[in-house]
Amino acid sequence: MPDEDGLSIVTKLSIKRFDTDTKGEKRRYPWIAEIENGRGIAVRNSNGGTYCQKNSYICDAQVSVNVNDLDMFRLFAKTEAWIRAFEQEYAFRSYLLNLFNKLYLLIKKEISGQTEVIIRHIDQADEWEDDSKSRKAS
Repeated sequence: MPDEDGLSIVTKLSIKRFDTDTKGEKRRYPWIAEIENGRGIAVRNSNGGTYCQKNSYICDAQVSVNVNDLDMFRLFAKTEAWIRAFEQEYAFRSYLLNLFNKLYLLIKKEISGQTEVIIRHIDQADEWEDDSKSRKAS
């Protein structure tokens, strides 16, 4: 949602890996993860996505961290596990929703045109219940 200046909130995530520093020496923490929060003009592309218009981005805050290989791969493994769990849950829910929709359509198809029969059965069940109550009372 754009602000009064027409700028939307933008978050940029950048993950890079450099084996060596500017002197050519091996880095102990080769990964650099950087997050920027800012604002920019949101533009929609043809497939429904949104991107920031060129040269409209204004960085408000920035933070970065250097990470070693082992810690970064642990983070990647955790991230992958969360994504996999989310996708499996979403797929299962979509599958169940599809089954319930099919069941609803089957029941609707079976019931359509059967209204009088259903009402007759309900009335008969009510009569049986009333008859059963009167027998218990006597």
